[in-house]
Amino acid sequence: ARQAMKTYLAIVSGKLPVDVEGVFDQPLVKVEEGGRPRMLIAKAERKGAQKALTGWRIRARHGDYALFELKPETGRMHQIRAHLLGAGCPILGDHLYGTGAQSAERLMLHAQSLEIGLPDGTRKLFSAPPPESFVKMAVQTGLSLPD
Repeated sequence: ARQAMKTYLAIVSGKLPVDVEGVFDQPLVKVEEGGRPRMLIAKAERKGAQKALTGWRIRARHGDYALFELKPETGRMHQIRAHLLGAGCPILGDHLYGTGAQSAERLMLHAQSLEIGLPDGTRKLFSAPPPESFVKMAVQTGLSLPD
């Protein structure tokens, strides 16, 4: 029922959007390349295309680098990674949708928080601070992390 709310942080590089926030509203389709599935942005009428929405906000930027806060509204495989690639700014360290180890030692995508509804009607928020490697990359690229 889309009751879980997920928030991610990503460090990206490339052609950054002029706007500070928005929604990626681009259908995705799963394709097989070399035996590995990946998602591509597709026209809505393409066979197998599925609606995919990701809310985004740029939390910090420095040159060609930015720290994005992302909130997927749908749950497609690799949705955030595919949407950022489509926007021209892939996630650093992304071996499938970016330059992989040439840009970072690991994928610079962090699951910051998850908010879920409990059976008694209350909501519970789980959050995790970014790992040291993520913080280090933010510093190296001149980006400040939110508190």
